[in-house]
Amino acid sequence: MEIIIIVILLTSIAFYIKMEKEYDPENKDRLIDYTVWGTPNSKSQLIQNKNNSIMKILRFKGFDYESSTPAELDYLRANINNILKRLDEGYVLQVEARRKRVTEYPNSTFKEKLLQQMDNIRKKKVMSGIYFESEYYLIITYFLPNKKQSKLNNLIYKEKKDIEIYNLEEEKFLKTVDDIKLGLKDFVSQIEDMNIDEMLTFLHSSCSLKDHYVKSMGDLVELDSYISDTTITVGETLKLNGTHYVGLISLLSYPDETWTGMFDIINKLSIEYKWTMRFIFQDDNKAVVEGKDRAKHFHNEKKGILAGILERKLEVHAEESREKELREEECNNYVLDIENGAVKSGYYTFVLTLINEDKRKLEDDMKLIEKEINKLGFTTVQEKVNSLEVFVSTLAGNVEYNIRRPILHTGNYIDLIPLGADWDGDKINKHFNQEALLYAESGLGSSFKFNLHIGDIGHTLILGPTGAGKSVLLATLAYQWRKYKDNQVIIFDKDSSSRVLTAGVGGKFFDIGVDQIAFQPLKNIDDERELEWAYDWLLDILVAEGLEIQSEHKKSLLQSLKLVASMDKEDRTITQLLLQEQNKDIRNILERYTNGDNGVYGRYFDNNYDDFNAVNTWQVFEMGALFNTKIMQPMLSYLFHKLEIEMFNGKKTLLVLDECWLMLQNGIFSSKMLEWLKTLRKKNVSVVFATQQLSDIVKSSIKEAIFESCLTKVYLPNKEALSSDLFKDIYKEFGLNDTELHIIKNGKMKRDYYYKSQKGGKLFRLNLNELELAYVGASTPDEQNKCKEILKEVVITDEFNKKWQEYKQVSYEEY
Repeated sequence: MEIIIIVILLTSIAFYIKMEKEYDPENKDRLIDYTVWGTPNSKSQLIQNKNNSIMKILRFKGFDYESSTPAELDYLRANINNILKRLDEGYVLQVEARRKRVTEYPNSTFKEKLLQQMDNIRKKKVMSGIYFESEYYLIITYFLPNKKQSKLNNLIYKEKKDIEIYNLEEEKFLKTVDDIKLGLKDFVSQIEDMNIDEMLTFLHSSCSLKDHYVKSMGDLVELDSYISDTTITVGETLKLNGTHYVGLISLLSYPDETWTGMFDIINKLSIEYKWTMRFIFQDDNKAVVEGKDRAKHFHNEKKGILAGILERKLEVHAEESREKELREEECNNYVLDIENGAVKSGYYTFVLTLINEDKRKLEDDMKLIEKEINKLGFTTVQEKVNSLEVFVSTLAGNVEYNIRRPILHTGNYIDLIPLGADWDGDKINKHFNQEALLYAESGLGSSFKFNLHIGDIGHTLILGPTGAGKSVLLATLAYQWRKYKDNQVIIFDKDSSSRVLTAGVGGKFFDIGVDQIAFQPLKNIDDERELEWAYDWLLDILVAEGLEIQSEHKKSLLQSLKLVASMDKEDRTITQLLLQEQNKDIRNILERYTNGDNGVYGRYFDNNYDDFNAVNTWQVFEMGALFNTKIMQPMLSYLFHKLEIEMFNGKKTLLVLDECWLMLQNGIFSSKMLEWLKTLRKKNVSVVFATQQLSDIVKSSIKEAIFESCLTKVYLPNKEALSSDLFKDIYKEFGLNDTELHIIKNGKMKRDYYYKSQKGGKLFRLNLNELELAYVGASTPDEQNKCKEILKEVVITDEFNKKWQEYKQVSYEEY
């Protein structure tokens, strides 16, 4: 027994040594030795390969399948198939998905110490390695038909005729790439060419343990002279640089059918990997011959089984016969589809590559991935003996390696590639040319970069029931907005939910109707435009009070205003206007807006100074005490006017209108909203409308303008979303489908938010830390009262924060 064990051990050692010698490090120990990359072509922005091919690489992001209906996925599949079936033999497509840990977070700068600390904590969490993001690439390779041009990098030494042929083929290839890109543009959220340096960086990272920028050394320098810096060792397990183990997963068998987004689960895994899916296009005639041969093969097998059934009458043979009959029918249908031009045939190769220094962790990750894939009806295999060929087949352009031969067509290929992505938003707000507004979380550990802007439009709708987390989201977006240079935050609040955060950042909080606040609307009426505005503002008050305006009213009011305009600024008050006014009807009404004996609203408007100060770039107007009162309309009109002339000056401004439905119910304010939607974009103002009343948006006279201008929408969880046809119809007015309604219905209140724009849909979470929650989540009556109590004791922001954090039992030091 001992002798047998020794023999087995020696045999294993000999096999291992054989494998090591077979790939002698002195001969081929660099990954670059197994690649076909020749030289870059900077003029055409492509790579010329040594295997008679040329290659371009595109970067793309798909939409998230989670929010798509089956009908939408069928439409997607059919249209992309129409794009791909135009390709013929000579073309190779390779889709590559890379799942990576998030290792970057913007170095945002906040003027407020509190906000900087909040964001530092977020950064630390994101950089801890618990979040993942995915990158997606489309590699298009074309084999030139003229074999004389096998060494493209030496074309400068070839005959003029050869160069002309190459130029024609290259032109045809570039036109095909543009057609593919243009065709896919409507079905992915982003697709763009990579320049030479970006392509070289991509190629380098695919054959190196290092991931850094690579710059081209020129069109005449062979890529294998500088593109790779990693060695490869083949033994019991493939290793890179002798330190990192390589795990490879391939597909051994396939299920009976495929469907769009079949591998979507792979997009969501919290595992780093490289996933390559290659499709080598086959000539139609060859595909038909191969399909017929396979059909004939299954037919003959079926005949043999039937003969066995007649002889032995075995039921098991009958079942096997039915299986062969189905396979024969499948092949015949495949041939028919090829002949009719419905699809194109090709050879599909699937490889998932994992690299890890920890061999046990690598094995655990591979088992997890295999488990998920096998659930779908596939049979996976971990490549061992053939590991080198399988690994190098994942490198772009290495088409000759690891060619698998299942009968697949372009429809199947579309089903098996990640056109539906784990969409993670945009890292850059392109309008501001700065970082994303907010790094959030989605799924099981995926990162999501949230932005309000689509192009230069930042107007946004936030919709959902009370108690679902609206105020927390608004406060979080407001505080993150402060990272942008030359920013302003203006909030029209309801129920003082932003009071604590405003105190924490040293902002101005106007609790109108509760606090003693003074405004002076007539202060600047010596300016012609201000005089016109004051005239219209006062007319609106008179109409709201029930006066039927006649020409004499207008004439008298204007004359009185001009008299007041000639006075000193401190004398331009409503009382002074009343003294100048001769019309009794006007006097009787405006008396209520003075500080006189019959005055009701004088404390707001009959003042010789104004508490509104544009110097403070964080201002909140709590309007709760004024809702459903007569003073609401003139107050909002005045504040809106002050904002327009003093604060909407081109700075990056976030304007939040909480419970905007109360404003939309008023015709005057609906008109103002309509005007703002059209004009504020040009002044760099992003308006966020937040409401729990979706129906009020739908019923609003400016519904179409809101839908057209608010390109970004965020929906809060709502268990009633599917409770009745009425609810469903209202949500569908916003363009949501049944799948999205289920997402909204099943979301967890105060945790989940559903983002929707033309870029895609995503269920995300804010994932706030305790310090953030102590401010953005502080809205209970007790917290409000405590905040007011502290503000009576201290006036310095740092002192407020110290006391508030003691109250909430959190502090900077904890982090």
